[in-house]
Amino acid sequence: MEEDSRANEFLTPRALERVVRKYMHPELTDFINFSELGFDSEEIIMDNGELLLSGLLENSYGKLRPYEPAAMLTGRLRVYRKFTSANRYFGMNRMDPYNHSINKYLTRGGDTYYVKQDLLVKMQSDILEQCPKMRDLPRMILSVFLKNQEDFLAKTLEYVSQMQNQEAFSDITRRIAETMEKFKQCVTKPVPAKLKKKMTKCKLENPNASIDAIFETWRAHVPMNWTAEQSGYIKEAIQFHIDRHPPEEEPRVYAEAAYTSHMLMDLLKEIFESYPHIYSPYTEIPRPYVLRVFNDVPEPYLLDADAQQIMHKVTNGAFIFQPDPFPTILTISLKDFMEAYGVILNNNNVIQISSSVYRIKRVTPVITYNGEFCVPSGFALNELIRRLAIGWKLFQRVKRHNVGRVLEDVMTRLRHRFNDQLPRLTFISQEGLVNVTEEIADYCAAFEEVVVEEVPEDILDSECLVLRNLKALVGRLVSTNTFPNRDHILQLIHKRAIDRIGGPQNWRVGIMFDLIEQLQVIGFIEKFPEILAFYHTQGIPHDKELCSRC
Repeated sequence: MEEDSRANEFLTPRALERVVRKYMHPELTDFINFSELGFDSEEIIMDNGELLLSGLLENSYGKLRPYEPAAMLTGRLRVYRKFTSANRYFGMNRMDPYNHSINKYLTRGGDTYYVKQDLLVKMQSDILEQCPKMRDLPRMILSVFLKNQEDFLAKTLEYVSQMQNQEAFSDITRRIAETMEKFKQCVTKPVPAKLKKKMTKCKLENPNASIDAIFETWRAHVPMNWTAEQSGYIKEAIQFHIDRHPPEEEPRVYAEAAYTSHMLMDLLKEIFESYPHIYSPYTEIPRPYVLRVFNDVPEPYLLDADAQQIMHKVTNGAFIFQPDPFPTILTISLKDFMEAYGVILNNNNVIQISSSVYRIKRVTPVITYNGEFCVPSGFALNELIRRLAIGWKLFQRVKRHNVGRVLEDVMTRLRHRFNDQLPRLTFISQEGLVNVTEEIADYCAAFEEVVVEEVPEDILDSECLVLRNLKALVGRLVSTNTFPNRDHILQLIHKRAIDRIGGPQNWRVGIMFDLIEQLQVIGFIEKFPEILAFYHTQGIPHDKELCSRC
């Protein structure tokens, strides 16, 4: 598997905000004005967003604690964007460029394949690489055109062979190079007289015309199969440009931007019409068998739907394909599957994609056969419990007489999705995760009747929080009635935190929050045996010294 990360360079503040909002729990970003911090811009970030993230951490009105320095945070955020259709997952603006990595996959037979959605990202990188400082209008038009084409692919993942389409790819590369050579002549002064004459024809006869009238001058460059909504994104991009560069004041700027935009639209239109089997849904070409193997758990697994689809193909339809039930997505053992079908697969093009389920702190989503995003169920439960710890207990005292009832109520809302009856590693769909998050949302907010107790100022000012001070603070937040082993676990995780940061001199206030969260999460898991069993059946790596079952 070969990664192409060129698109990472085209992140905008507006796109970064979408990623941050997925990364941070809502309770930590309440009351933060992202616009004031500069997150509403469409300009390309040249520093990977470190300045914006520094501002977010420093100007969060005490609501957002610094998990880590901004430089480290940007590295973690880049991990989030390393998967197909990340733009769809984060709900990126249609006019923002693709900004996620793509992969080229190698089969056992030696051929290489791209996912069609990834080929659109690659095309953007190939074009912008030759003109990285493209004006805002043609850059937005490029993004809109590519994402409009992605709409026709829907959510289905289709793989395209590089070997079988080498001639087509070479032709596409040639067309892009020739067009971009002309493009650069339009934006490099002085502009050749012949091109200047053509650009002049793009000046608006009526600079004060309505956006619909202006769009009519673009109509010839728009594909016939676009919907009104897709055409509307082009209008939005044009409106954005003329608001910044009024044609009556800067007629040449509009003429250049419009001419170069038309040039890009004609290029893309020709390519997509010439090669529909590469950039459109197309069922008449042979497809590889795709095995996505999750191998950082005790036994490697495959998504059940992927395996069933392969069995349906290799048995010529004798095996009836049954999609995974919503919202729990099952897996099967790779060993069992290969024993049954490995011989057949050895004679076919097979892509084996190895993935980590829990190796990194934030797991990238997996796309199912029908195009839905999902995450490992164990990871999802971790995030839900951490969110409860942040919004529910942080700086608050839950009254001793109601803590048991509250915990049991939370557990009731979780157990129908997360329990020890699930036989092995499972995933939960994004929609299912949203639903269960909504079910516990009222426990993520502060209780109205709870007395809020602020952290003492001297703790925040101290260079290092010693264990006895931390015990005093934790005593207000975590009851030994709820978690009898509280003090022993606290001592262990405090010692490890000090060892991890290289000594008490490197203490940061954020570590205090991390320790309190860890303690609450461990306490919740230990209180309910079925949740503890769920963690083990899901193969979630954990510290055996902190686990009562191990």
